[in-house]
Amino acid sequence: MSVIMLLAACSTSGPNARDEALADARVSIDKVSAVAVESAIGLDLASYSLAVSRGEAWPKPAFSTIQEDSREFLPGWARGASFDVGTDQSGSYPRVVISYAVPGQGAVGSGFHTKVSDVLVCVKIGIEFIDDQVAVRMPPTVAAIPCPEDVQQYFGPDELVTLDEVLATGHGPKQ
Repeated sequence: MSVIMLLAACSTSGPNARDEALADARVSIDKVSAVAVESAIGLDLASYSLAVSRGEAWPKPAFSTIQEDSREFLPGWARGASFDVGTDQSGSYPRVVISYAVPGQGAVGSGFHTKVSDVLVCVKIGIEFIDDQVAVRMPPTVAAIPCPEDVQQYFGPDELVTLDEVLATGHGPKQ
């Protein structure tokens, strides 16, 4: 009897699926925002905005093109989609601001005892431009935004989570 209780206690003290899903979303935010800066190199503000809106530059794919068969291989961490692109002229330098849906998935256990958790957070990624060139030394800004209903339905998460919950899983971009 005590062996069974010890095994049960061990199984609940390990990682849980929700924490794994949050960490997965965190990895996606970190990688997508970093690759977005690289993708903007060589493009001006308008060209980069247009390329993102067409799903041709990171963060991609664009939500409007997500169902298209582009035959492009996207890495596993790039399961999200950009759903709005605009410019922000309010700061010292103009920024391209991309709304991006970030899903995260975690699973623990095996076989019939597998527990899966799907989370979704929507963020706005800001890429700064100086003299119409991307500011490669400026890290992208990441801020929380609400997820639109159609984006929520497409990704079908178990839970909408906050950016603060995702960022609490480790170091990375600041709000």
